[in-house]
Amino acid sequence: MLTVLYLPFAAQAWSRQVHAEIARLAESALTTTASAQVVDLLEEDLDRDGQPFRRQNLARIASWPDEIRAVAKPDAYRGWHLRANPVCRNDLGPCPDGHCVDELIQHYSIVLKDKTEPKRARNEALKWLVHLVGDLHQPLHAGEAADHGRLAVSLAGTNLVRKSLVSLHQAWDKDLPLQALKEAPLHLPSHLPVYSPVAVGQWMKESYALACTSVYAPLPGFRCGEGLGEKDEPVLLDKAYQVQARK
Repeated sequence: MLTVLYLPFAAQAWSRQVHAEIARLAESALTTTASAQVVDLLEEDLDRDGQPFRRQNLARIASWPDEIRAVAKPDAYRGWHLRANPVCRNDLGPCPDGHCVDELIQHYSIVLKDKTEPKRARNEALKWLVHLVGDLHQPLHAGEAADHGRLAVSLAGTNLVRKSLVSLHQAWDKDLPLQALKEAPLHLPSHLPVYSPVAVGQWMKESYALACTSVYAPLPGFRCGEGLGEKDEPVLLDKAYQVQARK
């Protein structure tokens, strides 16, 4: 029987700061024409309450989908930010009504590209895309084990008391990427591929593979098909785990 300590959590994704850094990276790759289109689409931008906000760059809109979720009904956007693909199997997780991260990226790409769509719809499609592309690159948004990312963990180098515990998902949302950003800025490869719907599936496969190799496999006691065995204490993410995770 699996008795590992789990923490309740509301799955978010990268922290606001990490989402902003990913968006800045994307913005650095925009052409002059695309940059002008972004400015135009954000000209009458609204905040989560429908009030004028006038955000003018991708970094500032990157967390909008999390902002609207905070004021929506509890189940309004359930499952939109991830796809729960099981890490120890090859089949994809469910995507009810197309409401999962990879299919929504493809959907909002179509809306954004279609200039017959209302400007408000394209504005919101842009905000969803900036956020969801970031989400898809958080490994636990593309693969999870039986704990669903709720495994209670502590990070070596922190005070090992209950108040310092976070879920495995939260550690990958915030603690580990913020460590990585302190070490070095994000950078793009020299040659960027042209976007296509096929690329989204490839991104998810890459992220899923990292969920297997970098999130779960290094955890002490983890075995595919066996979970994490019987433990009644939180799992320590030691220095070695943190170093490989930051990469």
